Amino acid sequence: MLKCPVCNNLLIEKEKQYICLNNHSFDKNKKGYTNLLLSNQLHSFDPGDNKEMINARVNFLKTDKYHILRETILKLINKYITSPTFTFLDIACGEGYYTNYLISKFPNAKGLGIDLSKYALIFANKNKKELELTNINYYLASLTKLPFLNNSIDLALNCFAPLDEIEFNRVLKENGIFIRVLPSTYHLWELKEVLYQEVKENQTKSSELNNFKLLEEIEINDVIYLNNEEINNLFMMTPYYYKSPIESSNKLKSLNELKTKISFKIYIYQKL
Repeated sequence: MLKCPVCNNLLIEKEKQYICLNNHSFDKNKKGYTNLLLSNQLHSFDPGDNKEMINARVNFLKTDKYHILRETILKLINKYITSPTFTFLDIACGEGYYTNYLISKFPNAKGLGIDLSKYALIFANKNKKELELTNINYYLASLTKLPFLNNSIDLALNCFAPLDEIEFNRVLKENGIFIRVLPSTYHLWELKEVLYQEVKENQTKSSELNNFKLLEEIEINDVIYLNNEEINNLFMMTPYYYKSPIESSNKLKSLNELKTKISFKIYIYQKL
């Protein structure tokens, strides 16, 4: 189901590479991912989240503070996907926290993850090996140029990432399912209270997408309790880390504990 990013023909998987009919070839990286990102698609020398952000996210997510979200997505897959042999694509999969867990529950499914960060993909593959998962492949690629054939994906997940309606629609099969996850109104409210004098609610985006039917809309809320290390890891994996005043950042980093709301909005769509 992979397509060549150069000529758009089918990529055939060989032992150590992928190759198309026009002999464009892409080697399987020893670190566990295949680079399908062309040089003219790069917007920087080292795209995607940096090693510092990935390490913080890995360390935070392994505490399972976001497990409620992962479990909710699992329930939705069981609700909307009936075939055990479905193809799952995690768009902007990051370190594989959701990808590896979800695919571990479906041994006959095919898992695919794409991300712009090589550091994230290295960890995703390392965790995949630890879990002994053989039905997942990771690719360095852009979500605006997905390296998959038209109508090849049964289920796509887009979690806290940008949206490209045209590309997502292109790769999904007819009646394919698309799950989109966004922060809801009061997500990390108490964390933001430490950082800013005036805290603004997260603005929820419109649920309407072209060529998609909204099947269901869910909001999940919880409260998490963080120690100092967890506070700093969570802070570093949010946009607030780069936007907050130094004094506010230092104040947050000095806290020994913090209780904060987590709130997620989940939209479930079907391709028309």
